[in-house]
Amino acid sequence: MNRSLIEAAGRKKWRLRSFFGMTSEFAELLRTALTQMWVPINGGHPPSSVVGVDGSLVSLDLRNMLIYAVTSVAVGFRRVGNGYSESEPIELADIDVVIGKEMESVTHLAREILEVKALREAIIRQDPSLVLVDGSLLAILMRPAPVLGRASLREMAAQFRESTGIDPLELVEQGLREEVGRDSILRQRPLLVIDSVNPHALSEELIKPVLLFTYLEKLAALRQALDEAWRRGATVAYVAKRGISSHFYDRYVRRLLKETIETPRARRLSDITFFDLADTPGYAVLPPQHGGGVHVEGATEHAAEPPRELGLLDFYRGVNIAITYVKLSPTAPALRVEIPLRGGDPEEVVEDVVEAMLTLSPEGYPYPLTVADAHCRIRHEDLRRVLDFLGIGPRLTGREGMGVWLKT
Repeated sequence: MNRSLIEAAGRKKWRLRSFFGMTSEFAELLRTALTQMWVPINGGHPPSSVVGVDGSLVSLDLRNMLIYAVTSVAVGFRRVGNGYSESEPIELADIDVVIGKEMESVTHLAREILEVKALREAIIRQDPSLVLVDGSLLAILMRPAPVLGRASLREMAAQFRESTGIDPLELVEQGLREEVGRDSILRQRPLLVIDSVNPHALSEELIKPVLLFTYLEKLAALRQALDEAWRRGATVAYVAKRGISSHFYDRYVRRLLKETIETPRARRLSDITFFDLADTPGYAVLPPQHGGGVHVEGATEHAAEPPRELGLLDFYRGVNIAITYVKLSPTAPALRVEIPLRGGDPEEVVEDVVEAMLTLSPEGYPYPLTVADAHCRIRHEDLRRVLDFLGIGPRLTGREGMGVWLKT
């Protein structure tokens, strides 16, 4: 190991360790505050049917281009007697090359679109009462808004049309209608916008229009999925294992503590770390002096406001998101749960979802999501084998002189 690195670690020992622990006094203060923001759950009713949705992405940077592979899977379970029968998974996948700027933004959009379309197809084909999706709904709504420049949408549409000969809004609207419930079309062209563009023609001028209309494809497909879920009486819940938000801690916990502890640890505690301290299964609510109920935000409150095209603005302005943190066993880590709502009682919906998740999580994490993860997971080694199968040999990554290529 590099000797200078060991020296740096020794020099910063206490600084680094301060992020991974806290004094017993401070932990006790936090647990006292936690009792005012935690609703214990002892059991619940298993859902009649549930679907787990997850996706995976791997990519290889070849200096002047990025080759990527994405998959998404929806696995359904229907209650039979005291157990569940597992359905044949719905699987979508794509592999492609991206050239130019914002390559990683394109790949992340591709994964999110496949996940949303797997969600939509599962709701239509399997008619579940509950759908659990790995990840954050707010993150899906936000990405990749910072680079888009919504004001120039018409100019971008004209540029896209001139470069590709395709009307992007018509492509998204008509393409999404045609592919719903049609597995053969989805397998042939899972990504409407990306698959319509020749990667060699993806100039710096065209990349922003491609990102914008791929973003519209994602939002429009998500609208289809949520509309279908609500029409059938299904609940969709996004479940995230990680999170950097400190909204609960900054706005509520610090006021409860009236803390004067001037340490980085006291000032920089994420919500998910705070709720990790709970020692019973349950979920987070606001403290009594702030209403004591479930925290709810508008879909556009923190995410970029969707464009008016395709009716997206009106739709998402009518969507609320119930946000809570849950623990499904005393020793399991906390999870962030985001539930999109259109009407209904948030308190009742959240309680029903958490109780259902508890019955599905013998190890502290929902089993349908564990199965979906196992089905969709792809590795760099898988990408290498696909390239070998296609007869595509190694390309320059910039590290060939060091004997490294496709190292996992």
